[in-house]
Amino acid sequence: MPNALSLSFEGDWQLLTDAWLGTSYRQAPPNVGDKLQLASHTINHPVFEKAAHAVYSQNWPAHHALADARALMAGYRAWKTFMEPIRRIR
Repeated sequence: MPNALSLSFEGDWQLLTDAWLGTSYRQAPPNVGDKLQLASHTINHPVFEKAAHAVYSQNWPAHHALADARALMAGYRAWKTFMEPIRRIR
């Protein structure tokens, strides 16, 4: 499966904020967290990739916006869980 997660999603974030906020850029809805920037070393980490690619299926293929969002979140959560013990050592 191609690495669908190596692309930049900055444009998607811009479109989403435009849809929510219009051109005035008021405050985002209260249930929306801060924008999370994922570095390439995070997205390319084997733990991230494995969890992210496990999300995709015939019903939720890569490049489907919701499937990609779910894959990014699954990858991030798996990577964060994996890294937590390492961060505590530092």
